[in-house]
Amino acid sequence: MPLTPQQETAVYNRGGSLLVSAAAGSGKTKVLVERLFSYMEQEGCQVDDFLIITYTKAAAAELRGKIAQELTRRVAERPGDGHLRRQMLRVYQADIKTVDAFCAGLLRENVHLLPPVEEHSLTPDFRVLDEQEAALLRRRVLDRVLEDFYAGIEEDENARLLAETLGAGRDDRALEALVLDLHQKTQSHPHPLRWLEELKRDWARTPEHLPDTGCGRYLMEDALRKADFWSRRLNQAVEDMEDYPAVYKAYGDRFLEAAQALEHLRDKAEQGWDSLGQAVPVFRRMGAVRGDENAACRDRSKAVLEQCKKALKDIQATFSVPEEELLEDLRQMAPAMLALLSLTARFTLRYQAEKVRRNVMDFSDQEHYAIDLLTDGQGQPTDLARQVASRYREVMVDEYQDSNQVQNCIFRALSDRERRLFAVGDVKQSIYRFRLADPTIFLEKYLSYVPAAEAEEGQPRKVLLSRNFRSRREVLDGTNFVFRSVMSREMGEMDYGDDEQLYFGAEAAYPPRPGMEPELHFISVENTQEESFDRTEMEARFTARRIRQLLNEKFQVQGEDGRPRPVEPEDIVILMRSPRARLAAYTAALRRENIPCTSGESEAFFSTPEAAVMVSFLQIIDNPRQDVPLIAVLRSPLFGFSADRLALIRALQPEGDYYDALCLDDGADTADFRRLLEELRLAARDMTADRLLWKLYTECHALAVFGAMEGGAARKENLIALYTYAGQQAAAGRGGLFDFVTQLHDLLEEGRQPPITTRTAGSGVQIMSVHRSKGLEFPVVILTDLHKTFNADDFRRPVLVHPRLGLGTERVDREKRIRYDTVTKTAVAAALTRESKSEEMRILYVALTRAKEKLICVQCMAHGRKRLADLSVLADMPTPPEAVAGAKCPGDWLLLPLLSAAKVPVESDIKARIEDPASEQYYPNLRLRYEQADSTLTADDYHYLYYGYAYQPQYRPLETNPALDRFYETLARLNVDAPADTDLLAVIEAGTEALEADPFSPQVLNFLSFAHAQRGDTAQAAAYRDKMNLVLATIESSGDGLTEETPWHILMYAHAFDLLAAKNIPVRESSIISRTVEYIPRVKKDEKGVKGYYFDYGRIYWKKPEQGYKRERSWQFNNLKPWKSDKK
Repeated sequence: MPLTPQQETAVYNRGGSLLVSAAAGSGKTKVLVERLFSYMEQEGCQVDDFLIITYTKAAAAELRGKIAQELTRRVAERPGDGHLRRQMLRVYQADIKTVDAFCAGLLRENVHLLPPVEEHSLTPDFRVLDEQEAALLRRRVLDRVLEDFYAGIEEDENARLLAETLGAGRDDRALEALVLDLHQKTQSHPHPLRWLEELKRDWARTPEHLPDTGCGRYLMEDALRKADFWSRRLNQAVEDMEDYPAVYKAYGDRFLEAAQALEHLRDKAEQGWDSLGQAVPVFRRMGAVRGDENAACRDRSKAVLEQCKKALKDIQATFSVPEEELLEDLRQMAPAMLALLSLTARFTLRYQAEKVRRNVMDFSDQEHYAIDLLTDGQGQPTDLARQVASRYREVMVDEYQDSNQVQNCIFRALSDRERRLFAVGDVKQSIYRFRLADPTIFLEKYLSYVPAAEAEEGQPRKVLLSRNFRSRREVLDGTNFVFRSVMSREMGEMDYGDDEQLYFGAEAAYPPRPGMEPELHFISVENTQEESFDRTEMEARFTARRIRQLLNEKFQVQGEDGRPRPVEPEDIVILMRSPRARLAAYTAALRRENIPCTSGESEAFFSTPEAAVMVSFLQIIDNPRQDVPLIAVLRSPLFGFSADRLALIRALQPEGDYYDALCLDDGADTADFRRLLEELRLAARDMTADRLLWKLYTECHALAVFGAMEGGAARKENLIALYTYAGQQAAAGRGGLFDFVTQLHDLLEEGRQPPITTRTAGSGVQIMSVHRSKGLEFPVVILTDLHKTFNADDFRRPVLVHPRLGLGTERVDREKRIRYDTVTKTAVAAALTRESKSEEMRILYVALTRAKEKLICVQCMAHGRKRLADLSVLADMPTPPEAVAGAKCPGDWLLLPLLSAAKVPVESDIKARIEDPASEQYYPNLRLRYEQADSTLTADDYHYLYYGYAYQPQYRPLETNPALDRFYETLARLNVDAPADTDLLAVIEAGTEALEADPFSPQVLNFLSFAHAQRGDTAQAAAYRDKMNLVLATIESSGDGLTEETPWHILMYAHAFDLLAAKNIPVRESSIISRTVEYIPRVKKDEKGVKGYYFDYGRIYWKKPEQGYKRERSWQFNNLKPWKSDKK
């Protein structure tokens, strides 16, 4: 496939630092490879003239393989090109590696340049600790540091205050956690000790006014954002009351008073902290509202009121305390914070010294030592940096959005202060903040760099790759629909505009096909006195049934040969935020539907029978006098001892170890087991754990035994994964059986999972976390677990750390024996919460963009109807940032745009689109494509096509349609079971004429499809059928029809009854309930208790011929008795 113009710019642009913002599926790896080859073929560079950084070893190996594969292809095309042939030898020596690998190589060559630490120096044969070893060493060093801390506590007032407040007296655990957490957070800074000193300087001087501090300014701006939002929302609510005088009288003036007060908060904030706190408004008591006709508006207004009150209560909680009291809290806690920072600095120095003494490093050390070698005290490149940089024509960084300040400092030193830096990534896919990734690095460049076409020589520039070649148009439209609404710079850390949205680029790969639209299934769970429901189990069962439906109906996906084929379980992935606690429920639900599944998640690894048995076997090889693992091995498929047999053995010696009883038994089975166990125990003296494990597999035929069980391939894969992990531990110096078993036991006791990951190429539906899916793609993605509440546990710690705001602490009052958050902790918690939700939003983006062809979202939650009602108060298009920030779970971000869409059609939006000749929804073009049965028209197009018809001169909904009457007459003569051809032709002729006055009549379209199908014209039949289905889907997407606030919007009376007929719902006559909404009751309520449906007829009365455009409907409403609720 040829390069797009944007890709060409990214490949060939030179002259300065280049940032490539590559959207999901836009071919960023292809661009990186092509850029490398452009240097080699056009400028004579060698493949090893470049430093290419990736973020995982697997990614580095994959990229090297792609470069080698492309080299092989080009050499085959040009066998006489000697320069290319030489690159075949150099590609495996090229610096294509992770940051850690580069830093390790740099240090082994230059470690002698580092200064000694306490008379010890690192040598080139240093070893890198794995995370478990590093954690153990940190604990040991910290124990010694705390011993010294407590030994000198009587002479250090600050230290005593720290121990008695945040340290919980002499209980080491609380203080240990504080020091380790602060130490870990400092590792994202290029110079951790310098940052600790900066924080000490901040806490050593108490400010005179809170707005002079970063935390104070943040809280004031946060309060003003909320005030602006609720001021607008209150005014909107008042506008909504205008048609309901009783509601306006009870609520209107109170809402307007509060809105006006909120508008003036910004002026009050300029006068100071206390002025803002005193100006937060309090609502006057609301009046009473009676009458069913006012109920809906009253309920909406009350919902706005309650949520606004809650927001104002949060603001009041922060600003009601006088500024001086808040400053006094900081003065009281400052000594403890200074002691904590000094203690952390001492621990950092001692930990570093201990590592140097042992000639080891942890992962962060490699990068920090590299900075020491490559930069001087002012951050400028050293002679070594210039020497290393001279080796490279350019530094290329993949997945740049996942870098942190430490790594960016290294890149800058090696790339002539970024003049020779090529960075590619997508900040919308930055989801590793918990690993200290800093997306603001990418964002700052993205916002400040000029487009490459406008850049001058030496000026940093950017290129945007927004064409997606991975997914169908429907997947991209759905993703864009959500993120255009919810992502913004205020909430999401970047705007999602025309430059950021995804554009369809796979036209050839994905021809249009019905049924590919994304789905959201919202399941509301309501417990009863008789029965309670497990949300996870219900969601899992629904998901399994939906997958079974896809398989049974042979849902079509594109095969590798480009031709459609039925979907297979291996094409489907279930993505969750965190599968660990839900894996069993989903596995059981899928098995119930006879659907194979597989999971490479390590969380479930040791719960599998094969892994559990092998770990138990290793435990008894190390020490056979452990009853539980011994019995587990005997009962396992490897030996098959029955419960009765085990009871007989225990009867030989009821007391003591079970092993003693086993030794007394004279059966052949126990003798064989004892003989094997003794042989393995002898072998363990000389073998590493991995070799011993393989001997165990061989002697017991473990691979064959477990491989013959259900899911045998996955079970064998698990056994191989355990063996591989044991080999990794042996290579890290923990090869002995005792060390290996002890490490596994300690990790599992602590609830931590050893890093064992199996391949996911097994058969069946895959279940995995969103994080693990990054970089992958699947024909069908089912996103579940959307109701999972955002985790806020990390923000409840006594001390929080923020890279820009610093430390936020609790105030501990020893005399009153109370603790509460200081203003610093309130600010840091608010900032971290907002940033965490921004990351959660990017995780949602990653999940949605994994789908190639079909995207299905499933959300199951308790009291779902109430949640919908709460969200509808906040919904708008686009969703205001403060409404987005108020989301409780990822599912809210899907529902908010949909609830906003339920308020659409929006007149201003429709008119702007259909009347703009440059718009894709320009009405003459849309209508022409509709008449030509253009199958590429999307659901979005149909929205503007259907509702845009209301603005066309031929839209006359209240005029009679003689052609429609003739159409009904022809239908009356039609024998549906054996139609005569003349009658079919009459239906086609009359129906075609009827469409001139109502081109979107579902009933007419349906019978035209039927008539053409009966006459053998399948193409025409399909065209009319698709038109009908898309019109009905358009109406359904305008609301849910279940409330007056969320009606279905229609253009013709008949469309309402056509929709219900299509759903096979018998109904009675409609009733008018407001100037725009009518209610059509069912003949009988359904199993969910739905009694009828609401339709918005407002557009019909915009053009009442004798009254002119958009006349209010009062001419009819005032002369008919309003509909009354049948509620008892």
